[in-house]
Amino acid sequence: MTRGLRAALEDGRPLETRFRFHGPCAESACGHWRDEGVCAAIEPGEPVQDPPECGIRPTCRWWRQFGPRACGACPGVVSVSGAEPPVGSLR
Repeated sequence: MTRGLRAALEDGRPLETRFRFHGPCAESACGHWRDEGVCAAIEPGEPVQDPPECGIRPTCRWWRQFGPRACGACPGVVSVSGAEPPVGSLR
């Protein structure tokens, strides 16, 4: 995500509520996939009390697997902070 792309996509709404950048899930072809059909790319954390609104939750594999524990597991999980992220960050 470059600053130029971010500026081109902005329309007053946070990007993370409308876009998600990733490749398709490779499921069993991925080293993070477990035989029981679980993606182990994250270690679930403590349950997040009152998880923030999330535009990708309906399709989030980690949320389906771990529920509120998914939100606290990854430092790349973004909620609206108002701060400009560093170039190259996950946001």
